[in-house]
Amino acid sequence: GELRASGRRLGEITSLASELGNDGLSQREFLQVIITLVRVMGQYHTRHGGGDTWLLTCNPRHRSFYTKVMGYQPLGPKRAYEAVEGAPAEAYWID
Repeated sequence: GELRASGRRLGEITSLASELGNDGLSQREFLQVIITLVRVMGQYHTRHGGGDTWLLTCNPRHRSFYTKVMGYQPLGPKRAYEAVEGAPAEAYWID
């Protein structure tokens, strides 16, 4: 709410998941697909939607990937995320 109130144009990455080994990709290949997908979505959001801010939620075990590799910053505390059967999730954002 605070980001919207400050005039930011938000986009959200949600529910990206894969069962490694079941999709035919190695872990390394899967990471490259995710990185590319997130970057392309961000470029589209910026160019066609006038967006300036990306949000995501992820399981805490993926925290270091999104903060160290993708550059996201923490946005909120860990909570139960009903969209994934109450599993823990943390919110992140990037400008």
